[in-house]
Amino acid sequence: NFLQLRVSAWQELFLFAGTKAHAALSPEEDAAMARVAVTPGIGAPSERHLVLHPKVLHVGIGCRRGAKAKEILEMVETSLAQLELSPGAVASVASVDIKRNEKGLIEAAAALGAPLRFFSAKELDTVPVTSPSPKAREVLGIDGVCEAAAILAAGNGAVLRMPKVAARGVTKALAEEETD
Repeated sequence: NFLQLRVSAWQELFLFAGTKAHAALSPEEDAAMARVAVTPGIGAPSERHLVLHPKVLHVGIGCRRGAKAKEILEMVETSLAQLELSPGAVASVASVDIKRNEKGLIEAAAALGAPLRFFSAKELDTVPVTSPSPKAREVLGIDGVCEAAAILAAGNGAVLRMPKVAARGVTKALAEEETD
């Protein structure tokens, strides 16, 4: 998930922000330069900007049986918009393994162009959650699904970008991979 440039002759064609060469540009030269941004954020479209969205966001979903893809997608898209993050940066959608055959969840992940990952209740129970769910405790014997699934999918060093949000039988959380 990193853009790496090898040291070569063509590298001299680029100026990197924060370097002495970039600082030496006049305001006019700086304004005239084309830019490449690598960010999960929504970039301002411009003919002089290329925005690349690294796949670093992981969406955790908990849902009632029969939840519709539209309901799940609306929640995810609303949250991404609130955080000014691009749907193109979604690396995966994750949930508990008993939801493996949920049509709405499968369709939502496909619409986001992201693989669907599943974790066992035992795996999810290893991750502390900010807002325990009585329903998850009753049905699965764990404190929650969406936050734990998002964090596990994002891996070591994950940051919870948006804690659990619940509406219409769906819970959603968003985690970001460590990007160092």
